[in-house]
Amino acid sequence: MGYTQQGLAPGEKVRDVIIRAYQGDPTGCAACGWSESCHPRVSGSEYDALYGPRPAAEPRPDPHGYRPFVPQYRVLDYAMVALSEAYLAVETISTGEVWAGVAIVHMTRGEVTYKEMSEEMGPGLFRCPARILDRLTPTDNEYALEWRAKCRERLSRPKVAPGVLVTFVEPLRFNNGIETAGPFRFVKGSTFERADGWGRYRISGWRELAYTAA
Repeated sequence: MGYTQQGLAPGEKVRDVIIRAYQGDPTGCAACGWSESCHPRVSGSEYDALYGPRPAAEPRPDPHGYRPFVPQYRVLDYAMVALSEAYLAVETISTGEVWAGVAIVHMTRGEVTYKEMSEEMGPGLFRCPARILDRLTPTDNEYALEWRAKCRERLSRPKVAPGVLVTFVEPLRFNNGIETAGPFRFVKGSTFERADGWGRYRISGWRELAYTAA
């Protein structure tokens, strides 16, 4: 599944776009996918309820036999992390199963580009909040189980405040040729200093690495 690029309508939020990508557009036509207010309407249909009936004097074009949209999924919860990752608890209405949706999101002025995935696709993003994970129903899918475990492992890592010593599980190699797992004293952001005070290092994405803190 590739990326989708879409402009934001007046008053529309990125949240609205991502949720619609998972549960569908309730104003959509199942036959052609249109959701415009000018779409041909069928008397007494879902469109009449949403937009009002067509005037009796107007002809009612119906080129393909309009079928109202029937939702298959419902988004129960949504969370945006770091303005680039969206996590959703999605219910399959027919079964009551609740699974995780994971979307990569890029935002520009008035436009959003996104790629929606499910936990069963093995997404490489693991910053899902606990409240989303807690809503998921049991699964036996191997990829989903691995993804959930990695998200839980990340949540279980100790919090790191300035001055805390951090030791990484795997050694890190730096531009000056030094290779070490630490310990490093956390300063702020991505900045650390060696525990012996000899030099500072910038470790980008360190929160995604396995580490211990003391």
